[in-house]
Amino acid sequence: MPEQFDVVVIGGGPGGYAAALYGASAGLSVALVEKDKVGGTCLHRGCIPAKELLETAHAFRAVSEAAQFGITTGEPSIDFGVAMQRKQQVVDAQWKGLQGTIKGRGVTSFSGTGRFVGGGTVVVDGTGADGAEESVTLSGANVILAAGSVVRTIPGFEIDGRYVLTFFFIVMMPTVP
Repeated sequence: MPEQFDVVVIGGGPGGYAAALYGASAGLSVALVEKDKVGGTCLHRGCIPAKELLETAHAFRAVSEAAQFGITTGEPSIDFGVAMQRKQQVVDAQWKGLQGTIKGRGVTSFSGTGRFVGGGTVVVDGTGADGAEESVTLSGANVILAAGSVVRTIPGFEIDGRYVLTFFFIVMMPTVP
């Protein structure tokens, strides 16, 4: 027997979790299905990591140009590993906060890949607490597909993580290439 909800949201990125939280705040029972981590590409590999790295660049520039303000400093340098640690701390803190908000609003989360099979039915293929593969069937009066984004490639330039990179690789690099 499928678990019943007013709304089933497939995708836990900014569109999906916002819809789930909005539905929950309206008093609806909401299921949120995410195959990775809530927050999606924006939080984990896109917007937030990029903004944190831009903040590092801003701080470097401010220190480099401090002499214009009468502040004497030595030659600045960037410890990229520390910058990446800081970026990850910010991402992790926002992710934990988002998880707490989702749980606190009463949204039921499912970890796995959601498949809309029609008629308000969503099958979630995932891994159970014991590590075994499992499928859960959800039923919703409304289903929202917020499947997110994928990297677009250029034909003939296969992404290999070494010579051809996407932002997925770049925001996780431990050293400057």
